[in-house]
Amino acid sequence: MRAGRENTYTFDEPVKLIGDTTIRAGNVTTEVKNGQTHTMRYTGVQLTEATAGGATAKYWYDPLGNLDRITTATGSQANCSPSTGSATAWIVAWNADPKPFV
Repeated sequence: MRAGRENTYTFDEPVKLIGDTTIRAGNVTTEVKNGQTHTMRYTGVQLTEATAGGATAKYWYDPLGNLDRITTATGSQANCSPSTGSATAWIVAWNADPKPFV
């Protein structure tokens, strides 16, 4: 990291947990990296919303807990259903550049 740059991470902020706020799963709820703030909300251990640069993405899961789709405020969607095989492409993209789909 360059001198004068600081990345900060906040974990399990109760205001950003949906449902049982006593669950502490070690989820990053606020990330400030290179001066950019990303916020994430969780239901249990599942990412429910991610916001970056004023844009919010919502994450939807099937009954088995698999990531099913991601929607943005503009209405665009990414199908991540494991049954269609598109989840693999999403996971590869996420690992290459781990930031919210916004």
